Amino acid sequence: MTNPLVIAELGLAGATLLPFAYYYSKIKLSKAGKPERPDSNLPVNLQILLPMWNEESVIKSKLENLAKEVRAVRAINNHQISLLVIDSASTDSSVEICNNWFKDNSNIFDDFSLIEMPKRLGKTAAVVLALEKIHQSKSIPNLVFMTDADALLESGCLGSLLSWFSDDEFGAVGATPIRRKALESEKVHRDMFSMLREYESNAGSTSMLEGSGLVWRSHLISPSDLFPDSNADDAQIASIVLSKGKRVIQDPDAKFTDFAPTNSSEQFRQKKRRGQGLIVNFLRSRRAILSNRDNITKTTISNFKMNYYFHVIAPITSFGFVITGIARHAQLLYQGNSPLSTANGLELSVIGIELALLSSIILAKLNLRLPFFSQLSGLSSGMQALMSAWFRILSGKKSNLWDQHIATRIERD
Repeated sequence: MTNPLVIAELGLAGATLLPFAYYYSKIKLSKAGKPERPDSNLPVNLQILLPMWNEESVIKSKLENLAKEVRAVRAINNHQISLLVIDSASTDSSVEICNNWFKDNSNIFDDFSLIEMPKRLGKTAAVVLALEKIHQSKSIPNLVFMTDADALLESGCLGSLLSWFSDDEFGAVGATPIRRKALESEKVHRDMFSMLREYESNAGSTSMLEGSGLVWRSHLISPSDLFPDSNADDAQIASIVLSKGKRVIQDPDAKFTDFAPTNSSEQFRQKKRRGQGLIVNFLRSRRAILSNRDNITKTTISNFKMNYYFHVIAPITSFGFVITGIARHAQLLYQGNSPLSTANGLELSVIGIELALLSSIILAKLNLRLPFFSQLSGLSSGMQALMSAWFRILSGKKSNLWDQHIATRIERD
């Protein structure tokens, strides 16, 4: 008789791995073409949001980077472009550097303002405060561009993003990341995410974008739409725009460079932080998106459901797989049996899955990349981070405040 723990472990493995295999195959076999970029490039009123907290090591290079992009788009069209910096109670010289830079470069932007928050409440709270200021202004911009202080826009990024908004179909457009300094397992993980976003953008809309380069129509997002006690403000914005029936895409031609943590513990902390925000956002946005089926394509709804499953359900089935596997091996140890002593076909299948996962984890630790095992290691590391994120959520811990990844700001060469 087959051990019930074997059946449970195999079932939980299937519930975790098979949806990923299905979606991966769907992406690879997809024939959906890239969305057609509009021909016209109309002048816009653009508000740039730049949240920061203790960014003295990178903020000047970020402002210079923004200035270069603004000059480039103004050479093509007479856009009205303003910059709003939101400082989350920095304790370093970030604010002073910003003010001094603007004094020397007052001709770059039509307007410059800096909000100093009295207390650090997290990036989403900073974005909410910025949106409140925008919506209270006499001249509300038609587009908002959000970017991070520790990311650099590649040449032409801003112009490429803005070009989409001459077509009313598009509500939010994000740039594509170029990761530097990432460990091999992190590169695989991020490559999988970029592939996913690219496919979803081609097929309809994606529910996740990157906050390091994200433009949206200002009237689609009100300050009350965002959840300030959580992070993943970029995914929140993408999901809100999607729920209102507008198209949300990642632009493959607009790119930014960011810098990943250089060690595994920091890498995991970053993924856990991001994972917690995504879980909360999927839980909060599901009803709004599914209730607006008439204005959202079936493919987009289907893809959203798959992403909901990957981020909300799959970590739970993964945890069940791990616990059941531990229980099965403990039972064998208690009975004095080896895993292979009485193994039948189902038990051998479970052992094969365990060995494949273990091998992928070891290869990731060694920073080695092999076909299949690399994808499996990216999946397993993602599930570990999401499981840890779920524990944080269930223990009542918020995700709006995190310690800064110092290495991503100073180890850039």
